[in-house]
Amino acid sequence: MYEPLLQPGKIGKLELKNRFVMTPANLSYCTEDGMITPRLVEFYRQRAAGGTGLIVVGAVGVDPKRINTVGVMQLSSDANMPGMKNLVDGIHAEGGKVFPQLWHPGAYATPIAYNDEIPVAPSEFFCNFSRTKTRALTIEDIEEIIQDFADAARPKFR
Repeated sequence: MYEPLLQPGKIGKLELKNRFVMTPANLSYCTEDGMITPRLVEFYRQRAAGGTGLIVVGAVGVDPKRINTVGVMQLSSDANMPGMKNLVDGIHAEGGKVFPQLWHPGAYATPIAYNDEIPVAPSEFFCNFSRTKTRALTIEDIEEIIQDFADAARPKFR
């Protein structure tokens, strides 16, 4: 009945040892500026060692201006790459694969958690989640955010 879960799988060209996937969770195990800590690497390494074929880590911030200051991983700077490499290497060492859940805070940003930046959204409104009034995105903002996602997604190491 469960044999298909134990069989190798593929997503495009990516080969997985099995079909167990861990969905993303924000554990707040990073430093305030989004640097990956040994605690976070060990948490995910243990999940891979336990047999998880694919681990989706998240949320992983892409915006270099609105950096979450409550322990969310970042891929918004080259300074974040050594920690991310340690995380990837730890998961790979146990036979697992990893996907980052690239993320932009949008209206959920709170100025206090995002370097006093006003949250941006498609239009100006009061966000009940962040309890903050947003600023409407400009064309320049949208282009910048698209570039932030592209920069974060571009492979930095092999």
